[in-house]
Order: sequence, then structure tokens, then C-alpha cells
Amino acid sequence: MAADGVRPGIDALWLERTARESPVEHAYALWDLVQAPDRTRFVSVVRGGVPRAYLLLWHGHPSSVIAHWVGEADPLLVPALPPPPCVILAPEDAAPLVRARIPGIVGSPTLLMSRKRAVPLPAPTFGVRRLTGRDRGLLPSVTDVDSPMRAGYARMDPAVEPVWGAFEGERLVGVAHASVTLPFAWVIAGVYTRPESRGRGIAQAVTAAICRQAEAVGAVPTLFVREENLPARHAYEKLGFATVGRKVWFEAPDLRVA
Repeated sequence: MAADGVRPGIDALWLERTARESPVEHAYALWDLVQAPDRTRFVSVVRGGVPRAYLLLWHGHPSSVIAHWVGEADPLLVPALPPPPCVILAPEDAAPLVRARIPGIVGSPTLLMSRKRAVPLPAPTFGVRRLTGRDRGLLPSVTDVDSPMRAGYARMDPAVEPVWGAFEGERLVGVAHASVTLPFAWVIAGVYTRPESRGRGIAQAVTAAICRQAEAVGAVPTLFVREENLPARHAYEKLGFATVGRKVWFEAPDLRVA
């Protein structure tokens, strides 16, 4: 039995069991622990021999550390929070601890959503298909210059990472990818439509395509969306997604740069 208190690492057996019970909460942690242990660090708080909270610290982003705070709002995790530049996804009751640790950090309420399989998916449209390695050159041009997703898609190799695209003729007009593909849960991320093509259901079409593939292998489609993004929320709700949790998405730039 693990000693109580704060400690590095995480109980992998506990994480796998708990992730199956609450996939949208723990999917990234289990995925990163297995797929990228060299870029992933954990800090856990153990009470009564059981993990009560943990930080997943992802060091794979080129410009900032991304931290997922999961579980209780335990002050013992605060010293392990990354300094700016960073992104922190934290429970609502832990938000005051994050703000006290990094004054001036900006937070946005974020919903955790999971799809109800009983809701039928719409028929495929917009020529949506999974991209291949031959499509790699299309990805850098699909997002706005200032979009934070631009750099991510520019680095992706669709021969390795599962990316779906929507087309108008030969032109790629919308994308989404599965950032986690566990046997029991997929996490959909990076849903994007070209500005001139919005409002026509393209984001819904690429999201539905990933849902269809996830459910074909027995996995539950999940995703995160900012609460203020009403168009995206409505699109996901039409696909059968329902809110299963709430967090706060914090972003802090490099405070040394004026």
C-alpha cells in the first residue's frame, strides 16, 4: 500500500481501473503513461493508501507544459504546478489554488462531454474520410495563421496519427483528430473548420466520422469544449454528446516576454 502524502508517479493499476469507470476524466493520463512515458510526469496525492488527486504534466508541447489536474483540490499539488508558459486544466474547486499560484492566469470554464450511443449519427457528408500520409501537405493550410491548432496540425503525420478531413472538391475545409484511442475510450480534439465554410455542419461531419470509428471498435467518444463556445456545444449535443463534468482551462504565456 502506498504511503500517504504527495509523491512522484502514479499507481498504474489504479489508473487503468479508474479510467474505465470515468474515461473522459482519466483517458489522457492512461494514454500518455503508456504511449509517451518519456514526455510525461505525474505527481500524486495519496490518502488512506488510495490516490485522491494527481497532476499529469505533459512535456511534449514545443512551447509550454500542459498540466491536467484530476481529482480533489488538494493544496499539496500546488507546488508541482508548472510555471508559465503553461496550460492547466483543473477542477472548478481547484481554480482558486491555480490563480493564487500564478497571478494573472486566464481561465475559461470547460465542459467534459461523452456521447450517448443511443443517439443515431448522421449520414456521412462533405466527403469526410480518414486522411493518409499522402494528405500530410494539406494540413498546414487548413487553420488560421493565428490559430493555436495550426502548429499542431502542421507537425502531424496522418499516416501515424488518426486525422479525419472534410472536403469540397479537392480542398480540405475541416479537420478533427483522435488524440487518444484507448480500447474503451477515444478523445476527439482539434475540431476545426475554415472560417468561410462555417455554419454548414462540417465540424459535425468530421466529429461524427470519428464517433462512428470509435464505436465500431467498442470505444466511447469523448471530448472537451469551452463552455462559451455555443456553436460547438450545440453541434456536439446534436451528435448525442452530454456534459459529464466541468473544469477550468487556464492559459499563462511566458511572463518574461513583454
